[in-house]
Amino acid sequence: MEQGSSNRPSEKAARPLKRGSVCPEENMQINFNATILHTALENISTGSVQKKNLNQIIEENPDIISYPRSGDFEGQLPLHMAVCHGDIRLVDSLLQPLPDETKKECLHSKATGKAFASNVMCAELPLSVATLTGNKTMVEHLLRCGTRPTETNSKGENVLHSIIFYAYMYPEKADQMLDMMTFLMDQSTVMKELCQKNPDENIRWSMFLTENNRGKNPLQVALQLGQLEIFKYILQTV
Repeated sequence: MEQGSSNRPSEKAARPLKRGSVCPEENMQINFNATILHTALENISTGSVQKKNLNQIIEENPDIISYPRSGDFEGQLPLHMAVCHGDIRLVDSLLQPLPDETKKECLHSKATGKAFASNVMCAELPLSVATLTGNKTMVEHLLRCGTRPTETNSKGENVLHSIIFYAYMYPEKADQMLDMMTFLMDQSTVMKELCQKNPDENIRWSMFLTENNRGKNPLQVALQLGQLEIFKYILQTV
């Protein structure tokens, strides 16, 4: 699986997704490539940061929500971190203050840093990351928030490609990844609603046929990487 870009930007502060956003410098340069919000999220699992502290940071400076990290953590938003934590309320607290267009950008943002090459963040997209964590509730929630299931990452991979690559990297998770694929494609209530509302888009069919930057669709990748159970599932489904 290709690693993310290792090019380190020359600017010291992380960059906003939307031009014209204002973020005070004192809130930006924490641990080099992290904003104060990134840093707080890194420490929330240890108990050294409380959720009320996060809410205070967000309330005082909502623009900070859409600032990605750079360097080895290129593109990582606070949203990616909240998804990894599996915290739906935290996800909502990050999305609700945003204008619709910025919210869409965040939901489809790509974390491409080389630090993510061998963990769930290798999938880059929030929905794909949630899928690799095995969190079905989070997957449903992100879809309900407006995530496009057909979105592809910087390598041209959609969530199905990411599932297959992750199953290949971690064979002990292969059964869970197959379960997540069947959940997304066959059982997800929100996916069923999306397909019913957009019959002309053939969302499921499109996802199975999407080719990555190497010209491979999920079926071909599954065969190439020896993920036979996933291969059989896709073959029977399409």
